[in-house]
This record gives sequence, C-alpha cells and structure tokens, in this order.
Amino acid sequence: PPSPPQCGVLNDADDCTALQAIWQSVTVRTTGARLPWGTAPGGNGARSLCAWAPRDIQCDATGRVVTLDLHNKQLAGTLPFHVALLEKLERLFLFANELSGTIPSGVGNLWSLTDLALNANNFVGPIPGDISAIGASGLGSSFSGNNGWTPGLAPTPAGMGCAASISPLWYLSLIHI
Repeated sequence: PPSPPQCGVLNDADDCTALQAIWQSVTVRTTGARLPWGTAPGGNGARSLCAWAPRDIQCDATGRVVTLDLHNKQLAGTLPFHVALLEKLERLFLFANELSGTIPSGVGNLWSLTDLALNANNFVGPIPGDISAIGASGLGSSFSGNNGWTPGLAPTPAGMGCAASISPLWYLSLIHI
C-alpha cells in the first residue's frame, strides 16, 4: 500500500500527524484510491505539507494549516480524532462526500474554527458538545443535511437544549433532515 505523504522539517508535527491520519482514513469512493497529496510532478514527498495539495490545504504565513477543503471529492471513510490536532484551523469543509462514523469530539477544541461544513455525509451519533465551546468565536456551521440522523431528530450538540445555544452562531444548515 502507498505510504502517507511526508512532511518537511519545518512543518508543525501536529499538523503533519493530523493530515497523515486523514489521508489514511479516507479513500475516493469510486476508485478506492487515496488522496493524491504530495505526489505532484517533481515532488519528493518530503516537502511542505502546504504544497501537498494547494486546493485542499491552505496555510498561513507561518506554515500552519488554516483551511482543509475536501468537499465533493467522493470520499468514503471516517474523520479521525487527529483532526483536533489542527489547532490553527479556521475552515473545515467536508460536505458532499460519503464520510461516516461519528464527528470526533475534539473538533470543539479547534478555537480558531470559523467555518465548519459537514453536511451531505453519512455521519451518525450526537454532535459533540464541545463544539458549543467554540461558538463564541462566531462559528458558522452546517451539520445536519443528508447525514445519517433520524429525520426530524437531527442532534443538537450534546448537553445543549437547542442549537441556538451556540452563540453567536451565524450559519446552521438543517436542510434535508
């Protein structure tokens, strides 16, 4: 089997671990192939993770991952708990895939997160309660549409009475539930 892309010596170790875990946890549903990260012509695999896939991964001036955009890539698999290691992540777009399993509870520890789109997947279980902790930063989120939750019973973050408790929530999509 192919080995995960390698990081450069200046990359943040946690960012590298998280992206490698994501790479190992998902495949393209139609082909079974892994994401083509770090395989660009001329790439030796041991380069900056910011150059692995510029359309998928965006970094700030310090080389930390701030955007992970894997929407509509026909991905299957699960979202690993390692995603919580992307501590500078501002935007996480995973919508319109076939990801399954639960949403890792550590997503709520991503204090810089402002945009979260997980809809149109096959996630099950509760939305982790710790996601409510990042609401004060102005999190815009889309959890529910086309996930594996019971129609009309899309979960609110665990331990919360209603989604309105995420304040100041500026976007919550409840389509197709």
